[in-house]
Amino acid sequence: MDYKKLIKFYPIPLAIGLIFFCQTSLKETRAKCYESEIGSIVVARKNNCTLGAFYDYECKSGDILYVYGDDTLLIGDSILKMANSEYFDVYRKNNGGDFKYLRRMSIPDYPQ
Repeated sequence: MDYKKLIKFYPIPLAIGLIFFCQTSLKETRAKCYESEIGSIVVARKNNCTLGAFYDYECKSGDILYVYGDDTLLIGDSILKMANSEYFDVYRKNNGGDFKYLRRMSIPDYPQ
């Protein structure tokens, strides 16, 4: 058996496995986000398998919010989301230190 020929095809199953893992992980994150009730402050923004198309925002309560990469969420924003809903309200602190309603956002559909 010629191992040099076999090594050439090694990246193909590796790439397929990586794509499958990322898709499964993103679907699971979106489903958890959809089902959870969130009333917390955003404390961190994390990149995921989508290379910047979507981000995971971690809340103080430990919940993960799955959002488009170009959306305007900032660290310190307050999030209010009902369980089993794709919509959530974003509140931002003003100069006086009070939270004011900013806008309503939605959790994106599964990436294709």
